[in-house]
Amino acid sequence: MSARQPNGPGDTELGETATPWLSSEQWRAMALQLGVSGRELDVIRGILDGADERTVAKRLGISVHTVHTHLNRVYRRLRVNSRSNLILRVFAQFAIMARCGPPGFLERNDDSGGVTEAHPSRRDAT
Repeated sequence: MSARQPNGPGDTELGETATPWLSSEQWRAMALQLGVSGRELDVIRGILDGADERTVAKRLGISVHTVHTHLNRVYRRLRVNSRSNLILRVFAQFAIMARCGPPGFLERNDDSGGVTEAHPSRRDAT
């Protein structure tokens, strides 16, 4: 099976339904903050989308063993030991970035849906 290689974190082959609430740029920022690679982020996004390892592997054009390897590395890096803890950790990082991240982190510049305006603390305070 030949899969297109992503250009970077957030540029994924997971499809239209996979975690549409952040743009590619926002996912790249999330990957940097979490300290994960682009492919590890693709696996995380698949998990967030509710896919099992076999489905993630098929979508990304990699083996189930490779998905397990990526997940094990992610678990170690993020100091979690389960899917639920992984999901909580990602959402916690999202909340931190939404509150303290770069200005405009929650603004969307495309038409793919998701969050459409900046966090109230990011609006003009004048």
